[in-house]
Amino acid sequence: SPIGIPAKPENCMFLPIPCDVKYFDAERSGLNLLASTMNNPDRTTSLISDMDNLENAIVSVQEMLERVNDYVHKVINGEVVPNNTIGRFLMDTISVVPKIDKTEFEKMFNGHLQDMLMVVYLANITRTQLGIAERLQLL
Repeated sequence: SPIGIPAKPENCMFLPIPCDVKYFDAERSGLNLLASTMNNPDRTTSLISDMDNLENAIVSVQEMLERVNDYVHKVINGEVVPNNTIGRFLMDTISVVPKIDKTEFEKMFNGHLQDMLMVVYLANITRTQLGIAERLQLL
């Protein structure tokens, strides 16, 4: 007669296997879009515009900054035991951020914004000119 536990479903045990999903930064937006379909009953989603994507990224960064700020305040107040690894990571992250004066940042941002508006303006002028040329060619 066999010895041991019989092979039945109720005698099985689930053993989780640790795993990490590795992806490049460029793939993050696609994976986030795929993950957003989990909440929809028909498992579909529509593509979001660049402005909506930018807004989502800014909201995500703000949430991360709030979590870091809360953690730092809790460490300073003695509510949480400090973690040296997290402290070093935060120090490395902060040291990479360039120190730019507010007025200089606004000047750079406005310059970039004006460049982008000029590109949009030139694209619209080109589109209009092509439309006029098409109509003149038909005459």
